[in-house]
This record gives sequence, C-alpha cells and structure tokens, in this order.
Amino acid sequence: KGRSVTLNENGYAEAEGALGRPLFDAKDPWAPFLLSALRAKELLEKDRDYLIDEAQQVKLVDAFSGRVLEGRRYADGLQQAVEAKERLPCSNQTRPSAQVTFQSLFRTVPTRLAGMTGTAASDAKELSDVYSLVVVPIPTALPVARKDYDDAVYQTIDAKNRAAAAEVARQHKEGRPVLVGTTSVEASDAFVERLRSDYGLDCEVLSARPDVAKREGAVVAQAGRLGAVTVATNMAGRGTDIKLGGSASDVARLYVEERLRGGDGADLLKVRGRDESLLEISSATHDLVDEAKKAAVELLEDDLDEGVADLVALAADGRAVSKAPAVLAARKAVDAVAADVGEVLKEEKRAVEALGGLYVVGTERHESVRVDDQLRGRSGRQGDAGASRFFVSVKDPMFVNFGGERIADMMKTFRVGDDLPVEAKTVTDALSKIQRKVEDFNAEQRTNVLKFDDVQDGQRRALYATRRRLLLADGDEASSTFTRWVADSIIATARSVDRDVKSGDDPDTMLATRLGQFFGKAPALDAGARAALKNSDAAALAAAPAVAALAGDILERVGVARPMRPAAESFTKVALLRLDALWAEHLLNMNYLKENVQLRTLQQTDPFQEYQREGYDLFQALQTRVRADAVYSMVSMARG
Repeated sequence: KGRSVTLNENGYAEAEGALGRPLFDAKDPWAPFLLSALRAKELLEKDRDYLIDEAQQVKLVDAFSGRVLEGRRYADGLQQAVEAKERLPCSNQTRPSAQVTFQSLFRTVPTRLAGMTGTAASDAKELSDVYSLVVVPIPTALPVARKDYDDAVYQTIDAKNRAAAAEVARQHKEGRPVLVGTTSVEASDAFVERLRSDYGLDCEVLSARPDVAKREGAVVAQAGRLGAVTVATNMAGRGTDIKLGGSASDVARLYVEERLRGGDGADLLKVRGRDESLLEISSATHDLVDEAKKAAVELLEDDLDEGVADLVALAADGRAVSKAPAVLAARKAVDAVAADVGEVLKEEKRAVEALGGLYVVGTERHESVRVDDQLRGRSGRQGDAGASRFFVSVKDPMFVNFGGERIADMMKTFRVGDDLPVEAKTVTDALSKIQRKVEDFNAEQRTNVLKFDDVQDGQRRALYATRRRLLLADGDEASSTFTRWVADSIIATARSVDRDVKSGDDPDTMLATRLGQFFGKAPALDAGARAALKNSDAAALAAAPAVAALAGDILERVGVARPMRPAAESFTKVALLRLDALWAEHLLNMNYLKENVQLRTLQQTDPFQEYQREGYDLFQALQTRVRADAVYSMVSMARG
C-alpha cells in the first residue's frame, strides 16, 4: 500500500555476509545503496514508473498526466540503481542543493492562491485543510448529456481486457469514435497489440514515449472523427477538448505546420484504421501552402524547424495583428485548409452525434477519483452527447491491495464465470468505496509528508533568512556578523571541551589548546571568560563582556578586527559558499534521518517526534559548523 520495501533481520544478515562488511558503518555505509537497489527491483516498473528513451536514458513518467517528467531524476542513488537494473551506464549521482514539497511551496504564495478545475470537488477537504481554500462548484452552462454506465466487473484481468477490446471493436465497426484510457505505457502497448492481433484494428496512441508525445496535438485533433480509436495513458492534464467530428481549425494549423517543415501532412488528413476517411485539399489550397512555405523559408532561414510552430500559431490566431508577409501567407493557407476540410468534418460531426458521441472506455480504475473523472470528462464536453464505461477486474492491483477480496468472494459465491461481467450498482458502489479508501490512504500519506516537511520548512526559512542577510549586508553589518560568529565559534569550542574533558584533564589548558589550534594562537583566559564560557544560556553567553573581549582580542591577533571591504566582501563570499555546501549535505542527512525514523516504528516510538528532535540537533550542528568553517577560512586567509 505504501509503495515501500525493506529487508528483515535475516535479509540484512545475508547482505552483510555477501558483502563481507557491515551495512551501517558510519565511515562506509552500504545500507543506502542496498535499499535503493531493492526499491528499483521491487517497486519501480519499466513503462509504468519510467521508460528508456532513444538515447538510452531513464526518463521518469508522471503517474497522473502520463507525460515524461523532463529534467527530473530519482534521488539518493535510486536513479543509478534503476540504471544498473536496466544494464545502462550509471550516471553521476546528483545532490540536492534545495528541496521543497508542493504543499510548502504553494503556501509561500503571499497573494491569493486560486485555481479552476473540473474535478476539485472530490478533494475539497484536503484543499481546505492544507491550503485553506474553499471549493465552489459552478453549474455547467449546458446540461451534461453523457451517459456514465456502471462498471463491468470481471473475475480476471485477461477477461476484462478481452471484453474491453471487444467493446472497442464493436463501437468502431458502427463508426463511433472511441477513447481508451489506460494507467501505464505498458498497459497501452498491450491493449493496442490486442486490438491489432484479435481484430486487425489499427489505432492512434497517446503515451509518454517521446516519438508518440510529439504527435499529441495531431492525435487529439482527430480523436473525435468517425471510426477513430485512440488509446491514451492517463488523459489528465492534456488541456485539449476532443471535438466531435474532429477539429477543422486544429487539423488546418497542424497540416500547414507540417508542410512548412517539409513533410506531406498525409497522416493529418485521415483516421488510422479507416481508409475512406481521407480529407481532400484543393490544388488552389496547395498553392497557398507552397507560397506560405516560401515566405517562411525567407523569414526564418536556418531557424525554420524552431520557428515554424510560433509562426503558424500566430497565423492561426484570428485576433493577432501582424503585417509580416510570412504570417499573412500562413494565415491564408490555414484558412484555406480549414475551409477545404470543414464541410467534411461537419458531416462527420452530425454522424457522430447520431451514434451517441465519443465513447470512453476505461481499462482500470485509478487510485484517484479525479483522474477517472477527467477521463470520463473527455466525453460529453459542452453539452455534447457521449458515454463512458469502465472495465475492471477484482484482480486489478488497487483492489488486491486495498480489500477487493470481498467482492471477489461474492463473485465466487454466485459462481460468476470469468467471461461474465457483473454490472450492478451495488458492485460499482463497493468498488467506489474501495477507491475512496485508497484516496484517504494517499491523502494521509501526503499529510504525513507535509508534517515532516514542516520541520524542514522551519529550518529552510531560518537558513534562507541568514543567507539573505549575508547577501544584502554592507561592510559594517558584515563586520558585526563576523565578530558574532567568532564569539559563537569560541562558545562552541568551550562546549566541546566540557563534553570531552575526562578526569585528570585540565579544562582550561584543553580549551586554550583548542582555541590556539583553531585561531592560530592560544589566547590568555581570565576567570571572567571561563565563567562566561560555562554559561548554559547561549544568548547571554554571546553578549557576555568577557566573551566579547576574547573575540575582539582574537580578531586583533589575526589582524581582521572589524573587517571592512575587501575583507567584508571576502567574508560574505566564504560564508555563502560554506552555507550552500553544508545545507546540501544537511538535506541528504535529513532524508536519511527520515528513512531511519520510519524504520523505528518497530521499536514502538513516534517517528515524527524522533525526526523533530534529531532534526533539531542536526540543524543546530549545521549552524555551528557553518559559522566555524567561515571563521576558520577567514582566519586562515588573514594568517596568509
């Protein structure tokens, strides 16, 4: 349920035996590598969580939109573990220099936070609890004419897929456009292959594969035409309406864009799998397209491939004012193509409406009701006719993981055959209840992530405030900060002596020695300074006259008392460099700590309290080290 995996005690023992070394050695820890390898092997699936592109690189896939997450990588060695699993060259491991959850990021917005979506109602409580946002449903302008049929529930996944494919083939034979929604690239490929092998049906595909994603606009533009079959991995967030009968304006824009790039645009004029669907372009229109191409080449020259999309988009926008010859020529070409194909597509729209509109087939329930609603919502847009039906199996992963065995047992009790669907409101309601349970579980997981990040958010705000003060500090403020950090370093050194002193050691001598090692010269310590350094109140300690005097004495000794420019600028640069480097290291430590405390649930401890307490200690150590490193670097530079 939690998409997590770890080894038990025997597993750790076997791993240590195989490696011949301890897994949790602080100087050479192997546990993170082992756990990353385990996650890559057991939890992450190719063509569902990631895919391999033409350059043999691992690309992450967004579970909700079905798109590739460009520029995103797995963290903490997981990327390299996946690459090793796929027998690819391992890339260099990256380290986060900053990180923030979406919840914390959105809550930093100083002005009003708002948005619009057709599926927010199901998440109204979470939006209210996390962001204090109220969800206000707005009635549709036109009545919803779509028919949402009860789920067809099958015993096995194979029986479900066979039934879904048969339904798609039947609707296609009648000429009705069909949109099939799947939950992964792998599932899309398998369903397309089933349609081809069992029914000889060719269809369009929308998924995260780069070669397929490039054609998204063209596929959506024709998905509502007579006999069109489109198999899509998660239609959430596509941002484009599927128009019944196809979109003349979109076909025209894409056709002209393809022709200007040097292609023939033939794929844009027909529906895959339906030979009689070819749209005809007149010779006069061809001439206008050729003229537009000539003007585009003269304007863009070597940047033709890069600039064509913007040129045609400007031309297709009827509200855009432009006197550029290339834009005017492209506009004439787009209008002419739209006029040529428009009448045919109008006829197809009337035919599709008579058949009942776009038919949506879902091959599996998603873990979020919103994603299912977004898939259904591709049909019946703006008052259009349409229908939707989900084909599900009690063996689907979501139902297996979250208690679908009761429905499976019920189907066995009534001796429902593998190929016989159960279509009843009671069963659909039971499945919906399981889905809501999954949503509640995922919402709890997100709340838990936010709860842990709130700890780090306080640290992030404190550190970024320090960083901002350093960036904006003038010479006097930099000097004051440096003096204060010297005092802090003296205090930290004194505390380390109190912590490390043993019986028989002279603490005064040990302190003088350590201060001498740090600052280059051992200062003379009077009774007042020693008394102040033993004070447990850090604020009072920093303000103690004896400590201030000692800090001033040390600054004088090393020749950097009240550092002005360029010494102040040098201090600011050194401090910022050390702060950024140590913050990146701290983020890794906090991530490791989070994993560590999650494993402590077996010890009957509260992971959050442990994380809060130990995270505070880590942050205090970070601040001490930043100041000490910056001061030591400045003192070393001053000594020459």
